Amino acid sequence: MAKEKENGMPHVLAPDDRARSAIALLTDFGLSGFYVGAMKGAILAADPRAAVVDLTHGIRPFAVAQASFVLSTVLEYWAPRTVFLAVVDPGVGGERRNIVVRSKDRIVVCPDNGIVSDVAARFGVDGAWEIDEAAVKPVRRHRASGRTFLGRDLFAPAAAYLAAGGDPASLGAPMSDVRRIALPGVEVRDGYVRGESRYADDYGNLITNVSGDDLSAAFGAGSLKGVRALIDRSVEIGGVNEYFSEGARGELEVILDSWNLVEIAAREGSAADRFSPERPVVIELSRGRRGADER
Repeated sequence: MAKEKENGMPHVLAPDDRARSAIALLTDFGLSGFYVGAMKGAILAADPRAAVVDLTHGIRPFAVAQASFVLSTVLEYWAPRTVFLAVVDPGVGGERRNIVVRSKDRIVVCPDNGIVSDVAARFGVDGAWEIDEAAVKPVRRHRASGRTFLGRDLFAPAAAYLAAGGDPASLGAPMSDVRRIALPGVEVRDGYVRGESRYADDYGNLITNVSGDDLSAAFGAGSLKGVRALIDRSVEIGGVNEYFSEGARGELEVILDSWNLVEIAAREGSAADRFSPERPVVIELSRGRRGADER
């Protein structure tokens, strides 16, 4: 467990390494600049034994909804007590709160701007605290400047303290709820599912919010080869594949992927390049032809 100062402020260094957990970084910083390195430095200055891992720094700039989706998608693949340091923060330094959230025995340190919306919807929130900047000062080992890089000056030392076994309640007051953004729903009924893309990966695969559970609810158990997909009410695709090489090279296909989510893909090509990047891509799945026309 983390030691406490006599004045009640936290020390980071934990005498028992069994209390430690990894810190997973999720940002829109990119990798060409020095922001990720500065934030890692602030973590390691606070706790030289911290285990810092890059989840992704490729979130589209300012795309809180995208970060929310990615965070919820990967959460269960990390061990309990992992600390996620999630910084996609177009309102940095402003009036919004800085928070710690516990969900499914994992911890997220982040701005209160909706970045935990998908996590809250899928797994619930078991506890939330507003970070008191004064409580972080004893943990921070560098001089903070300005209000434009709270990822380095506030979230990083807070994450180091928590990953070393610190108590979120010692960083601030409890909160009754966190801010949530509107999330796109999935329409499911007998023989029909409608959803939309939430994330485009580096291969140009469009990962949607339609799950394998949604398909089972609409179409029952068994093969999905008889299901047809209508993409953006213009492109029709027959069958839901299990792996990419089932499709023809360069042609669009629909996959039920290893996240148990439906993807729109193009074998050895980019599905994302075929649709407007300015809006989500709508997918409708139904038995037979022209799913939207059968509604």
